[in-house]
Amino acid sequence: MNKLSSTLIAVALTAVVSAAPRADVMNDILDGVYDAQTLSTYQQDSILGNLPDQRYRLDYTDKQQIYRRSFMANYVIVDTQKNTRKPLSDKPVRDAIISPNGRYIAFVKADNNIYLHKLDFGTEVAVTATPSTVWNGIADWLYEEEFGRTCLMQFSPDSKQLAFIRLDDQDVPSTSWQMMLPDGHPQTVTQSYPRAGEHNAKPSVQIYTISNKDIREASLPEADDRYIPRIKWRTLPAQKKDQPDVQQLAILTLNRDQNKMEVFTCNPASLVCTSLYEESSSDYYIDYELFDQWLWLSDGRFIVLSEKDGWKRAYMYASNGRQTAVLTNELGDVTALYGFDEAINTLYYQTTFGANVRLCFAFNIKKGTFMTIGKSNGWNSMRLSADKKKAIHIHESDQQPPVYRLYTLKDYSWKVLLSNDSLLARWQAAKLPAKQFTSIPVSEQVELQASISYPRNFDASKKYPVVMLQYSGPASQRVTDRWRRRWDYGLADLGYVVVIADPRGTDAQGRAYRNYAYMRMGREADDQLAVAKWISDQSWADNHKIYMAGWSYGGYEVLRCLCTQPLQDDGTPLIAKGIAIAPVTDWRLYDSGYTERFMRRPQVNEGGYNDADLTHLAAGLKGELLIVHGNADDNVHVQNTWRMVEALINADKDYQMLVYPDDNHFLKKGNHYKHLHKQLIKFLEK
Repeated sequence: MNKLSSTLIAVALTAVVSAAPRADVMNDILDGVYDAQTLSTYQQDSILGNLPDQRYRLDYTDKQQIYRRSFMANYVIVDTQKNTRKPLSDKPVRDAIISPNGRYIAFVKADNNIYLHKLDFGTEVAVTATPSTVWNGIADWLYEEEFGRTCLMQFSPDSKQLAFIRLDDQDVPSTSWQMMLPDGHPQTVTQSYPRAGEHNAKPSVQIYTISNKDIREASLPEADDRYIPRIKWRTLPAQKKDQPDVQQLAILTLNRDQNKMEVFTCNPASLVCTSLYEESSSDYYIDYELFDQWLWLSDGRFIVLSEKDGWKRAYMYASNGRQTAVLTNELGDVTALYGFDEAINTLYYQTTFGANVRLCFAFNIKKGTFMTIGKSNGWNSMRLSADKKKAIHIHESDQQPPVYRLYTLKDYSWKVLLSNDSLLARWQAAKLPAKQFTSIPVSEQVELQASISYPRNFDASKKYPVVMLQYSGPASQRVTDRWRRRWDYGLADLGYVVVIADPRGTDAQGRAYRNYAYMRMGREADDQLAVAKWISDQSWADNHKIYMAGWSYGGYEVLRCLCTQPLQDDGTPLIAKGIAIAPVTDWRLYDSGYTERFMRRPQVNEGGYNDADLTHLAAGLKGELLIVHGNADDNVHVQNTWRMVEALINADKDYQMLVYPDDNHFLKKGNHYKHLHKQLIKFLEK
């Protein structure tokens, strides 16, 4: 590396402000200097007129984080008419929601029971009274982490009932770890955590009628083992004049292997559940998250997003669950449904254009006409007003921070709400080369989507060290043309070429591509090794300085590559150094919801789990390894790293290890995150 690059590295490592006439990009990125200004969801809803016209709203203070998304806090009821504030409860609570009529607030206390605050009288009543092993209306750790929700309760549209999911964790195994930093003896933290093949929570759907304080269970068909990750109230038009609209509860269920999804509608009066939609596969898992994109129309029809024919497409269904039309048929994945304007028969949605670009369209399903909303490059997304008259469109790209525009959908005129021009100017002043999007061949038939970041003043006739950054997990995507200031740019500023490639098994290229590693997780490492081989053949690559780093699944991928990689012709490893942060090392140690989605249970896929177990591969380790973990990681337990380290020791293999005390999966406590990245650079540079 040249003298200038060495100087820049020293600057980054010591966090000294450089006297050079440019930004210290590495520190700026870690400090969040290049984070874009954004309009919050609340601000966007306010602009679009989507906020409910209610007298009361909720604020909170003293937030106490529980897991990735969940938290307890002291909620405050704000009376916008009287301009007063008063506590919702005498203790911290979580997941407080206001009923549509603005008269009730439902929330959950630390005992995992639901309580109801009646705003008319200022009184509080207990809705449930179950042991703390039962979670009412909120997610346990597994449902929060793998199904992306903390609140599992919802008021009916008429506010007469509260539906909620109940999770009985009584038979769920638990794990524990010790917090070492508090004064006195270490403190033990225990968490329910079902691993692959172990007992899950037993879910049910309960409906609470506010008037008589009655709780009854929805009569779903019997099932030995399943998930209920979503419920949603649905309104159907009245069958006769002068009758109220019909309210039903839609219930999403998944079997244990997550390859069968069924949506039931529950009559809240009779509790009878009827199957509305079913999808299953013997060869793939079913993407339950697509249910969140479904659109429910006022006449009872609904629009489904499904990949049942190999690509994510939108389908129109009648109110009785009969498919009536295919709405989108382009070659690519529809990635979001924003809304449907029934008055003009127009669907607003987002779709892929190539794997790393997203475009927004307005499609009139009667006329068959399309209108592109926003730009034809980069990453486009949008939010609609409730009346479908306006939209906030966001355009960003790798070199353009998000620009927010307010569209009038009648004539598609627009005005800028937030430009981020000052941030763009600061970024351009850093004068780093633009990231280049390309494809990398890994076989005669397969090319991977990739990006390459070069150092400033790059000279292809010289040799550069190369860092491969990746995640590689199923249905993930890292190669996207959107504004993300990660340390790939910081590494490029320090003189590295940075290559990011999405192997087969990642997202945005159809169902078969996404399921490449189904039942065989770890298979995608072969693609990453092929990328490393491609790098070694490039004229600008120093093939003795090809490095690889990854976090979580990416850490698993690093370990697998280092333990299975070939030697080069001169006997040196293809990948000279690897950094594995918070890695899974044996999928039997990871949670059931994620692992079984892609691998099914160990009881039915023993061979797949054995092949994916890295401790069996430790004797094949080549190259230098740094393994990093937080001892309080509630997601990927540090036991994964301890087992891998023991296997390396037994195989008489060298390694380095970095442990962050009492920190979780993200290593952002105190100065940990910045310290970590400085240590990573030291490891690469030593």
